[in-house]
Amino acid sequence: MKNRLDVRKALRVCDKATRFGRKGADNYELDGLKVRPHFDGYTVTVSDPQTSLHLHFHNRYQIHSEDGRAMDAFIERLDLIDQRY
Repeated sequence: MKNRLDVRKALRVCDKATRFGRKGADNYELDGLKVRPHFDGYTVTVSDPQTSLHLHFHNRYQIHSEDGRAMDAFIERLDLIDQRY
C-alpha cells in the first residue's frame, strides 16, 4: 500500500486545504478531509473518518486505515481534491 501514495500530491492537497478550505480551531477542512499542521512545522496530519495520514520531514509518512476500501477511498479523495482545486 505504501507505493500507492504520492507524497507530493498529498502535500499539494494540504496546501489547497489551507488556501480553499474552511479553517477550524486547529485544522482546515476541505471536501471531507481534515488537515492539521503540527506545532513543529514539519508534520501534517490529513484525515477522514476512516483513514489518517501523517506526513513527516523528508517525505516520510505513516498511514493508518480501517481497511483496504477505506484506504482506496482516501487516496481517491486526495486525487479528486488535487484535480478540483
